[in-house]
Amino acid sequence: MIKTIKNNESDNEDIYNEYVDDKYNEDEDDDENENENENENDEYVDEYDNDNDNDNDNDYNNIEDNDNINYIDNEDIKNKINHEYLTGEDRISINRLTKYEMVRIIGERKKQLIMGAKPMIKNYKELSYDKIIEEEILLNLIPFKIRRPVNNKYEIWTIEELEKDHLLDLFNFTRK
Repeated sequence: MIKTIKNNESDNEDIYNEYVDDKYNEDEDDDENENENENENDEYVDEYDNDNDNDNDNDYNNIEDNDNINYIDNEDIKNKINHEYLTGEDRISINRLTKYEMVRIIGERKKQLIMGAKPMIKNYKELSYDKIIEEEILLNLIPFKIRRPVNNKYEIWTIEELEKDHLLDLFNFTRK
């Protein structure tokens, strides 16, 4: 029994030694391969840099010489952007402020006040931003215009022209 264990131990040592030798030899081979790869990469980078410099110069020269380039004039852009605006009696939509427009107005105005815009009402020192906005809406002092898209045209409405009584309860505004 003891003899077999010794044999197994010696076998294990032999296997271990072979493994270590193989592993050591593989590491040396890997180092050699890495050095070769680094040299190849350096050569490739140098070639790429040299090719790239010449190509860029040629590309710029080719652009200048090419007659097939279409240039965009400012007039073309203005013609595409030219929108028709409807005001006064030409408008199609109803003159009621929507709740989405009201929310947007409140948000934009609050952002302006926070950024330091001057309120449109007097005696605002003790009021919060929300109260200032509420007063401005009730007194039609908000300096915004609403642009509504209708049939590839736009309607322009001022806050004064739009009815907002139906929204006052929604936003807990109290008319004095």
